Amino acid sequence: MSKNPRLQVPCSSENTTTYNTDRLDMASGADNIPRELLANIGNRLNTKTDVSRFRAVCKSWRSSIPPFKNLLQLPSEAWFAVGEDGIDSYCVGFTLVESAVYHIAPPTDDGPRKRGWLINVKEVGTDQLSERPTHRMLHPLSRLFGGQPKSLPKVFNLLEFRVFEVAKMYSLVYDHEMPDDHLKVAASLNLDFPAVMAIDPFGTLYYGELGGDVVECINFPLKLDDVYPGFQDVIFYKGRFCAVCRDGRAVGVDSCLNTELIASPLANSSCRDDKRKKKLVESLGELLLVDMYLYGKPSDFTFEIFKLDAHKKQWVKFEAQALDDRILVLGDDGCYSLSARDFPGVEGRCIYFKEALHYRSYKCNELENMSSEIAVYSLDSGRVSQITDFPSLNIFCPPTTWRWRIMNKAARKRKMW
Repeated sequence: MSKNPRLQVPCSSENTTTYNTDRLDMASGADNIPRELLANIGNRLNTKTDVSRFRAVCKSWRSSIPPFKNLLQLPSEAWFAVGEDGIDSYCVGFTLVESAVYHIAPPTDDGPRKRGWLINVKEVGTDQLSERPTHRMLHPLSRLFGGQPKSLPKVFNLLEFRVFEVAKMYSLVYDHEMPDDHLKVAASLNLDFPAVMAIDPFGTLYYGELGGDVVECINFPLKLDDVYPGFQDVIFYKGRFCAVCRDGRAVGVDSCLNTELIASPLANSSCRDDKRKKKLVESLGELLLVDMYLYGKPSDFTFEIFKLDAHKKQWVKFEAQALDDRILVLGDDGCYSLSARDFPGVEGRCIYFKEALHYRSYKCNELENMSSEIAVYSLDSGRVSQITDFPSLNIFCPPTTWRWRIMNKAARKRKMW
């Protein structure tokens, strides 16, 4: 359990891949599809998971499109010019890291009540011998949580599961160590707007253009009512960056660096209120704001959800019933939305979050302590529950009822993701 498990995926087998009988039957019929149609379908796949599974069907599908590759590569260094107008300014260097959250689901014939779980994977370099990308598994909620459950095998074959990409997240790593917990960052790999925006511990907004091996992020001096507000979160949403302040005001920044106030302050909110935290999350195409208070005992915690009304430029209270079956996950490096229908036994209209406000890193032998800081807030009951008290709520590791197939030596020798 000292090492991260290796993931075996379709794209990693370029020459030989073994399939079950059903997969072979499907592949034999797939050979008859015209190459023009295959190429047309392949050009509409925009995630590594979709491209990998497409190429794994058969040789003709694999040869119809190339392996997945980001059109825009992340820079090797990100420099932040700290200081205003060149006065007492200095530069701090970081590495911009991208990770992807996946939903690992059981096969469709494995029972409708058997749920999957979430993993977070980041590429950490290239193996010098095989020249293949190497990956590391992170916790989908917090970058401070290290290690994996003991029930997880060292190698498992993703061809045996249904894999769905849930979200892309970004973090800034200082000196190749732990990501900086006090920096919030959002990135756009859109070729029409290749950029990154970040927020420092003082609520200052930074902007940098992507496209080279090094990106220089400069202070983005945005004033609202002649005041520099303290920003708390930033997201890339519908072609532009959106950042929210302590008082709930939100601004949009487009590709021409034009700024627009997209939401007015929340009622009874203040820029000086440092006990309430704001998080932005996209859910079913809508931009939501989570306003939370995490001080005192868990019974004192409060959460409110608002939806952006773009026409009125204000946040509208989002009642629990309107969230329907959605699950909101508020992570260190980003927030994302899930459907409770994909996790049988887990109720919707809830929020997963890290309960502790202090920052500490957990090792593999401290997973029990780590889990004690993960909590779930139910919008229906208004109660906070720790997943250690309700293991069925833990969507970040395989259920205790999960049974792994034993892989033979030949399968283990296949190329890894």
